[in-house]
Amino acid sequence: MKVERNTKSLFIIGAIGLFCVFLLIVGFFSKSKNLFKNTEFDLISSSENKVFEQELLNYAKKEGIKLNITYDDTQNIIKTLNNGENYDGVWLSNSIWDYKLDSKKVSLSN
Repeated sequence: MKVERNTKSLFIIGAIGLFCVFLLIVGFFSKSKNLFKNTEFDLISSSENKVFEQELLNYAKKEGIKLNITYDDTQNIIKTLNNGENYDGVWLSNSIWDYKLDSKKVSLSN
């Protein structure tokens, strides 16, 4: 059981780290130097990622970001984005689903 708990902890830490790197990369490549200062960031995320919500909200608050998170099933997220709804960020449960996104409506970056 201890190995399972350590693996879960490492997964959580890794996921939070990846999301933080994502926010930093978006901010670095933005034309606006104050992209995240006193602004809102709308994120749509797979419901599997809900376990990270408090960590994300804490980080956003520390950075002066009003983070709005919408959770949904991965398939519904794909339909939502392909129908033209706009979000600042998308966090799917697995990148294997990226191929279903309409590249004319959704811009992907790593």
